[in-house]
Amino acid sequence: MPDIDRPLQNLTAGVHIRQSRRAAFHDLVSPLPAVIWVRSGTKRLVAGSEVCEVAADCFFILPDGRPMTVENIPPAGRAPYQAEILAFDRSIFEAAYDRMGLPADARRSLFHAVPPTGELIAAFLHARSAYETPEAIPDAVSRLRCEELVLWLAHAGAALAADDAPSLSQTLRRAIAADPARDWRTEDACALLAMSEATLRRRLRSEGTTFVELLIDVRMTVAVARLQTTNWKIGRIAASVGYDPPSRFTHRFRERFDLAPTDIRRAPRIDPD
Repeated sequence: MPDIDRPLQNLTAGVHIRQSRRAAFHDLVSPLPAVIWVRSGTKRLVAGSEVCEVAADCFFILPDGRPMTVENIPPAGRAPYQAEILAFDRSIFEAAYDRMGLPADARRSLFHAVPPTGELIAAFLHARSAYETPEAIPDAVSRLRCEELVLWLAHAGAALAADDAPSLSQTLRRAIAADPARDWRTEDACALLAMSEATLRRRLRSEGTTFVELLIDVRMTVAVARLQTTNWKIGRIAASVGYDPPSRFTHRFRERFDLAPTDIRRAPRIDPD
């Protein structure tokens, strides 16, 4: 089974996001919370009535388990939107908030952009080194580096909104995202959650989804991240999220996001004046 309890999860296969053209991804649900540092362009986030625009050089926390519209907007001209992302387990956020005595009822805002400071940048880079070379850094040290980053963000007013026990859907999202290429079957989910197929179907239905819908959505979410953070060819990305041939992946991706996978990387044409 996939390891869903490691504090650092390499869901994106890279930490550097690059997107050449403006695109909005609707009803995107992140399996893990993440700290994102926008380097150029603007990120716009919408969840219900909450709207936030994060300008270049600012930081923010991307929440887990919450459907939202995420829009990446490149700067004027042909330069791409760029950002860096560190995704790690919610337990790290909670440990940091406990350390500083931040109560759950004080964590109400879903989005909050934080301007850069020397301390915040240093903490991000320190955590990033643990993320990029986990085999060289003990797990406990990695956790402390990530907690430090969370603490600096919390002191600046950005804290991950409190969450009750994760829903069944969110638990499955985390498991699938840790190994999206696996030939997932309903019986695998039942074994992971120690429940019957009838119970699984009933509980997922009560959360407004099915196992197949959840599987496709998680795979497409991971695919977006890998299109943005790697130079992998489309065929490799398709295989990495469980699709063969690539044409089937392209169909699913277009069906989910209303654009082709290549659209994310292709620079927009600029007509001459």
